[in-house]
Amino acid sequence: MHDITSEKGEKLVQLAIAHNLEISSTKFQHRRIHKGTCKALGQDICNQIEHVLINKRRASMITDVRTLRGPNCDSEHYLVRTKIRERISSVEEGTYRRSRKWDVTKLQNPDIKNKYEKNIAQKLNETEQSPDTELDWSNLKNIINDAASDEVGIRINIKNVGWFDEDCRKAIKVKNEAREKCIIRDTTINREEYIKRRNEARKICRDKKREMKNNEIRELEIENGKNENRKFYKKLEILTKTYKPRNRNIKARDGSVLTDEKVILTLILLTWRKW
Repeated sequence: MHDITSEKGEKLVQLAIAHNLEISSTKFQHRRIHKGTCKALGQDICNQIEHVLINKRRASMITDVRTLRGPNCDSEHYLVRTKIRERISSVEEGTYRRSRKWDVTKLQNPDIKNKYEKNIAQKLNETEQSPDTELDWSNLKNIINDAASDEVGIRINIKNVGWFDEDCRKAIKVKNEAREKCIIRDTTINREEYIKRRNEARKICRDKKREMKNNEIRELEIENGKNENRKFYKKLEILTKTYKPRNRNIKARDGSVLTDEKVILTLILLTWRKW
């Protein structure tokens, strides 16, 4: 794509040669606009700084690598799409079945609760009792699941539920339209319009999130006043839940497991310097 390669690009080539890797992001024929991965606002130069590397033995698995300029993530970098064709020798049917999560919040409605209880009682009366304990337990389990499926239903997890409404959708749509104009014709007016629409969309989404949090805190105070301890601690757990990163450990040459982050980074740097 470029006649000039930076120092980091040369190091990437050396890394690929040393580890028998293939840089798949540079071997497929595409238009120049579908090769660049990063373009700063106000610049005409588009750099290719994100790459896909794979072992040469499995290089045939990658059928295409190109840049998609349409998806918008409020970044100077474009999305890099990689098509992979995996050859599966045999497929085994697994016996694992994901457990269903019922929408138990519906049982707070007295009408739904009464229907659920009547449905279970009716099904229990229609089922004959068996001397086999395992069979009785299986029948009871099926009755409860069938009644829950009829009256309660499965809980549907929707991302950003509670704050992402029509105002957020309209703001993001306008922002994406402004970004498309900026990509097609990167002028000062289009750039300023895109930055303006992006800031407006961020403000609307931020305000909606803050409003939702304030409503949840008020509901939490109401539950605490009613002495509903179970609901109170459940909502408190959801509100105070934070991201927990995975424990990243590494095994040293002597077989010991290293857990200290600074020691791990030092070992990685020493390994890179060796290569």
